[in-house]
Amino acid sequence: MSQRRMMRELVRKLGEISDLVVRAYAEAERLGRVKRSSNRHNLTPEEYAQALWRDGQRKGWIAG
Repeated sequence: MSQRRMMRELVRKLGEISDLVVRAYAEAERLGRVKRSSNRHNLTPEEYAQALWRDGQRKGWIAG
C-alpha cells in the first residue's frame, strides 16, 4: 500500500487527530503494512509519519 493511501485510510478511520494517525502509521510501518523506499534522513517511523502528516495537511492530499 502506498504511504499516502495508508495515511488517508487512517484519517478516515481515526479522524483528523494527528497524534492517533501518526502513531497508527508508525505501527503500520513497523509491521510492514507500508514501506518506505528510502530513509536517507534516518528518521524513526514516528518522525516520518509526522513529516508525512504535515505534508498531507500542507498540500491537501490527506483528506482526498
